[in-house]
Amino acid sequence: MATKLEIHDPSAAFTTASGGLRGVPVLLMDRDDGSLTWSRVYSNTATKLTLDTPISRNPDLHDAYMLGSIPMSIESGDLTFNKPRVKKSLRYFLAQFERGSTGHLDLYVASDQDSQTTTAWQYAGSMGLKGRTEYRLPVNVSGGTGRTIRYQILATQPGQLTCLTSFTLCVDYETDL
Repeated sequence: MATKLEIHDPSAAFTTASGGLRGVPVLLMDRDDGSLTWSRVYSNTATKLTLDTPISRNPDLHDAYMLGSIPMSIESGDLTFNKPRVKKSLRYFLAQFERGSTGHLDLYVASDQDSQTTTAWQYAGSMGLKGRTEYRLPVNVSGGTGRTIRYQILATQPGQLTCLTSFTLCVDYETDL
């Protein structure tokens, strides 16, 4: 039985030598809503991680966890592009990054949110960070169209080296009032 301070994985074979995984970051993703919780390993056995700070709820069998992952998140507020009454569509997200970056960045968007406390994020796509130094991601989800648009950029891969130098939002306006 998992608690807010423990993650049990009967199929795991965590190292226990030389202090085991003490200090390693742990990222836990809720299977139901995708929310992320972060902690660190305080101690471990071969099949159980004991965390140094409690997570917000007891993890269940279907939640996903990643060891060694330090999440990166960039989140905007409500963007109106100086035209709060005009409906607009985010067409492309252009990310520029340093050579040598690794992994990928995930883009989520939301528009015209009714709630001040929660955001209905929609996954817009993933941008690979290798080879060239820019990535143009088309945004083809309804969350990219509205009077106010928000974006969130996430990276969660362990050891991911990311040096995002700039990004550009390419937007079309439906009408100009």
